[in-house]
Amino acid sequence: FDPAIVYGTLYDSRIYKSVDGGNSFIGINNGLPESNIFHTPLAMDPNNPERLFTISESNKIYRTTDAGFTWHGYSVDLGGYSYVKIAVSPVNSNIVWIGSSEDHINVSTDGGQNFQTTVRPENAPNAFLTGIAVHPSDSAQALVTFGVSGYGKIFRTRDLGQSWQDITANLPDVPVHCAIWLPYDTTQIWIGTDIGLFISIDNGQSWSFANGNLPSVSIRRLKIVGKEIVAATHGRGIWSIYDENLPGIVAPARPPVLQDLTPPNPLTNTMKIYFKTRFQYDSVQVDVNGEVLGTLGKVPAYVDTFALIQVQPPDYLEIKVVGYDGKEPYVSDQDELFIYEPAEQAEFDFDSGFSDFYGDFFIETPSGVANSGLQTEHPYFNQRDYVAVLGTPIVIKEKTILSYKDIAIVEPGEKGYYYPDYRMWDYVTVEASLDGENWQIIVTPYDCRFDVSWQNSYDSSNDPAPIQFKEHQVNLSEIFQQGEIVYIRFRLHADEYQTGWGWIIDDFVVKPVTETALANASPPAKFELFDNYPNPFNPQTTISFTLDRTGAASLKIYNSAGQLVRTLINQQKL
Repeated sequence: FDPAIVYGTLYDSRIYKSVDGGNSFIGINNGLPESNIFHTPLAMDPNNPERLFTISESNKIYRTTDAGFTWHGYSVDLGGYSYVKIAVSPVNSNIVWIGSSEDHINVSTDGGQNFQTTVRPENAPNAFLTGIAVHPSDSAQALVTFGVSGYGKIFRTRDLGQSWQDITANLPDVPVHCAIWLPYDTTQIWIGTDIGLFISIDNGQSWSFANGNLPSVSIRRLKIVGKEIVAATHGRGIWSIYDENLPGIVAPARPPVLQDLTPPNPLTNTMKIYFKTRFQYDSVQVDVNGEVLGTLGKVPAYVDTFALIQVQPPDYLEIKVVGYDGKEPYVSDQDELFIYEPAEQAEFDFDSGFSDFYGDFFIETPSGVANSGLQTEHPYFNQRDYVAVLGTPIVIKEKTILSYKDIAIVEPGEKGYYYPDYRMWDYVTVEASLDGENWQIIVTPYDCRFDVSWQNSYDSSNDPAPIQFKEHQVNLSEIFQQGEIVYIRFRLHADEYQTGWGWIIDDFVVKPVTETALANASPPAKFELFDNYPNPFNPQTTISFTLDRTGAASLKIYNSAGQLVRTLINQQKL
């Protein structure tokens, strides 16, 4: 149990997850097909919060067992309808119910991979289900509810849908939306109707209207949370009642969660170890290579915090966080990180399969590309940022140049929109940091529109070819002062919708360049004027060109009528 984890849905099968109690959410569709569903259902296994069920395409249920990182679809007879209800038995997680209408009530006994359609409840209307409820102690029992006048409103099965009993009894002829059994007394059934709450204390033989301060309003959802019964109404808010007989929630002591490691500050060699607590610990220790380098006192549950430690590069760090409840230790998973001394240069062609980069990228030779490169997975997932950090901090000299070549087949933004407009959906960029925590963009973010061949590959869903590599160069000395020490990283940002093949980087070089080296550099083989990027643009664009010899050059812009619009360079020696 982790109250900081919250799931939510929107229309079109859009599913979100929060790990900070609802302060922020990320999309977890990750391959789940988009749909035209207005009310996206989502059911969680009461015994496993990482096991969720939803629908997207008609006649298919989707299940994740890793909290939305991956989804798998399974066939089920829903009559082609998309208005469905899903429930998972708290007694046996293999029992999964899903239904759309009276003829399409289905049950699975293998965790949602295969489904059997139940018999039709006698006297049930030709209508959609309004709810499914599962029994708290008997996995064979379930309730289904309806809301059509003149027919039964609530039906019970004791044998996984082989037979149904109409327990509408003396209920008024109003829609029933939801039902729950009380776990400490299963002869008590509570139901939410269009006119308020009704309770049976004789296992559904008769019903009584619940008088009290709860208004006579449509109740759409009933749920037991700890020692409270919560009612969600249509237009009158959320109501709850405390019940001492309910078992409540006992949060077990669990280890802290170690977050992604950040490199040390290159000036002070201090390093922040970020972690998330999942219990109120009496004390917390940071273990580095078997030695305690950081200690905190009492830390509350469900907070994001950090411990500051001192390190001495170069070193290989094996780090874990230990929370103590009294003398009982709760140890996080271990993470590792190489830390490096600052250097003036770093070069990697990635052919050896190794580099000083760490993070979400990997080195491999992808299909269609002749040589290895630093790259994202193909295709990349949506709603996340992929980063590759150069572990070696770079000392800025009088003229330090960063260069690389790449292919970025990522989703293009809306026509005419570029960073920082939100309609530039996915993009790649290069960033730098003076402290390993706060990053600034040093290459204007771009997407597959940067190169026509990249755009064509995206549009046709083709793998890249070696000829599509494009070269980039950044003068770091124009951004940072001489003597400053910076970290460098590549980042691919993906929004919550479409993705693409991804990003591959090769021939990475960052080093100081002298005037002599510039003079001895091989000149371009020919004069060439490249496409400007972005195009169209607002308010600025970049025009690149090469000269095959030193001399006076001019760069002028003309309109479609051949009229001079602006002179950017006029007879300047280059």
